[in-house]
Amino acid sequence: MKMKNLLLLLLLAGSFTIGFAQDKAPEVKTSVVKDSVQEKILERLDSIYMLQNSIQEERKADLESVQMNSKDSTEKHRSDIGVMRDIAKNTEEDFVESGWTLFALLTFFVSLGVSVFTSVMQFRTERHTKNVGIGSQLGVLDDLPRHFYRNLVCTVAMLIRYRHADNRNTATGTFRTYPSEANVMKLQTLPEEFILPIDMGTDKVFDEMHEQKLLFKNYNIEVASASEHFSRKHIHEKSLVNDFDNLLFKPIYLITRLCNLYEMLKNSKEWTRDEYVCNVVCTFVMEHFCKLSLGKFKYGMQGKYLQGIMKNPDFVEYIRYDMSTLYDRPGGPIYSNGIERSTGMLLELYKQCEPKRFISEEDGKYVIDSYKFKEYFLKVKKQEIIEKKKEDIVEDVLECNSIEETMQKYGLEGTLYADAIRSYLEFWQKDEWDLKELLYNMLRMNAISELPIIGMIEHEP
Repeated sequence: MKMKNLLLLLLLAGSFTIGFAQDKAPEVKTSVVKDSVQEKILERLDSIYMLQNSIQEERKADLESVQMNSKDSTEKHRSDIGVMRDIAKNTEEDFVESGWTLFALLTFFVSLGVSVFTSVMQFRTERHTKNVGIGSQLGVLDDLPRHFYRNLVCTVAMLIRYRHADNRNTATGTFRTYPSEANVMKLQTLPEEFILPIDMGTDKVFDEMHEQKLLFKNYNIEVASASEHFSRKHIHEKSLVNDFDNLLFKPIYLITRLCNLYEMLKNSKEWTRDEYVCNVVCTFVMEHFCKLSLGKFKYGMQGKYLQGIMKNPDFVEYIRYDMSTLYDRPGGPIYSNGIERSTGMLLELYKQCEPKRFISEEDGKYVIDSYKFKEYFLKVKKQEIIEKKKEDIVEDVLECNSIEETMQKYGLEGTLYADAIRSYLEFWQKDEWDLKELLYNMLRMNAISELPIIGMIEHEP
């Protein structure tokens, strides 16, 4: 009775498992597995039945022989024959039950195998569908220049406040305040937010994505290290110079390194590195206008700081260091300017591509045709300008017909910093722009606008 119950349980489990596998597995693969299992089961049944019939024939022959030889036997002999009949019958029934039990076990384990196989295939399918598409990754990479331009603006703003004359204690040669840890640590760029889990396709793409994650990780470590150095009152100025120079260098450097990954994912013969560089420039300009508010220059601390960096040469002098004075090197100034170095690396990409949209190389400098740029910019950023409601500022600056009208519109005439704003507006009216000068012109204004929100903490006595 127990064997029959076990048999029934196993058969039901096998049937349920096969049914479950049929519901979950792909139709073609399940049918192939099912036909194979049925054929094996039928072959096994045939062999069981043949063996069973053979044993039954042998038992019947033995019984007939015993009956012929025991006609004159006593009741004891008849009892022995009865016992033998019972043994034969029980043996036959046990064998049948064992055969069916083996069949049920076989069915159960085959069904279990089908179910496990189906579950594994389902898991792989679900994991595959959880990965984002390449288009989403390209969209994130398109936005990274905006993120790194903001990092550059914040770094320059911290540097302006840190190096300003009011922050220097001439008696001790130390700085009175330092940028807050919160402001510095915001520069960190988490790799998982920008390098997404996508189906990479090739080992080459995987290796490049891994390399980008390591670069972001190193950048975050350098940001944390700089934050700790700034908080130390008596740290040597060499360390501070290196920290600021590195923070100014890395944003555009990381943008340059991302070009390789972008090119692999784009995988288009129509796409060129010229397009990448031009889109980076347009993204910088768009973010510049998004964060620019000319009306704020009428009041607050911006005026005080802006006086010392009214024009680009003054600004460049302010954000670079003369390394010769720090390292006692004779032979004139040796300037460290991370922005210059990283921008040069970005422009190296431009040498390797054709055709060129609005940037050209002249006497070692990269010059932008302002008319071609404006046409291209207003085309590719038209929707973003509308969505962010920046039509007025773009028109007042980029498409400015009269500097005086713009100055009057924002109430800038007659102020202490009117000359600095006029210098900024005049730059946009030129027929050609030096690309680095364009970058400085934007950074100068955005960094000054950022000064009020840069927290500075006083050093302990």
